[in-house]
Amino acid sequence: MLSVIRKDPTYQSGGTTTGDYGIWLLNQELKDNIRKFEATKDISITDLLNEFIKKKANLANKDLNSYKSPDELYKILSEVQLTDRQKERKLRKDISGAKHVGSTANFDIYIPQTYEASCALGKGSGWCTSDSRTR
Repeated sequence: MLSVIRKDPTYQSGGTTTGDYGIWLLNQELKDNIRKFEATKDISITDLLNEFIKKKANLANKDLNSYKSPDELYKILSEVQLTDRQKERKLRKDISGAKHVGSTANFDIYIPQTYEASCALGKGSGWCTSDSRTR
């Protein structure tokens, strides 16, 4: 059961209690819902809970225990619409569209290959694509 508890992104190793979502995870494990979910989706239960943490503020029902299965939670989270400001914030943090080409003692060197990566890498500079006032 400890392996299930470790899937909780809020669990602290060596702690004496479960994380915030440990009880829900244990209940899902007892119903064999975690294995079924991970077998049919391309997302782990830990990533699903991280997504819940990110989108929780936008949910009408913020109580994880009211979701009967990971599939139900997945469906609800996929329907959550972010506000324009939240989309912009997410966009400006995403460097997955950048190619890492090297490192020095003080810097990592990337080549942005998408607009989103340009925004994220240029944050705080005068670089035109990093300016949050216009697209």
